Amino acid sequence: MREWLREVKPDILVAVNVIVGAMIHELSYPMVLDDHETYSLEALYDTGAKGFVEKLVRSRKLKLFSKYERVIGETHPVIVVTEHSLEHYRKLGAGKVFIVKNYPAKPEIENTEFRDIDCKVKRFLYIGRDISPQRVDYCRDAKYAWKQLLKYVSKGQAQVTVIGDPGVRSAKGIVSLGYIDHMRVYREGRYHHFGLLALKPTPYHKCCGLNRAYIMAHLGIVPIITKTYESVLKDLEKFLITVKKDQYV
Repeated sequence: MREWLREVKPDILVAVNVIVGAMIHELSYPMVLDDHETYSLEALYDTGAKGFVEKLVRSRKLKLFSKYERVIGETHPVIVVTEHSLEHYRKLGAGKVFIVKNYPAKPEIENTEFRDIDCKVKRFLYIGRDISPQRVDYCRDAKYAWKQLLKYVSKGQAQVTVIGDPGVRSAKGIVSLGYIDHMRVYREGRYHHFGLLALKPTPYHKCCGLNRAYIMAHLGIVPIITKTYESVLKDLEKFLITVKKDQYV
């Protein structure tokens, strides 16, 4: 990396996570940390670690990520996507930390065309890769919500489009598009009524500013979202349906 920097000579670098940020910091290069995931808090709230090795890895992640978030926050500007992450960095002593919401970029939505959709059968959209895997990330667990939705699909009361999970196969009432380019997500998404974002609750959701929720809102889709996504609820409270923790389990 050092040789590449000497050749390119950028004025400033943007690190997209704390691991890359630590590398750039150690090279003493001007940097902004765009921390939209806050790795130390992800490790902190991940209580699903089983066995000695997994617990050891979680402990090591928590220690290292916390260390570098503190070092970087004291030295470089930091961008986060939620109020909870902002307070986290302030507690670490960060001097310059700013919230930039995880909204779609203007070129993505400025030519959006709205449309009328038949409401006899409700059309749902799911964007993500966490339905088919045997084991999913604890903060992206959509399996229960998917199971409930399929009950309505089986009765012919709902149709669902899945983007980004090639393990889900198309079937009656289900259209699985697999991985598609980002702009096609907008083109396909606008033909739906609701967006499925009701994921298994976890405190880590306080750190997450779901880009998918904002994409759906811009397309006129009503997100159905777990109430633990505090920042998204604050932004879109009049334009979504919330699922409480006790309704989920």
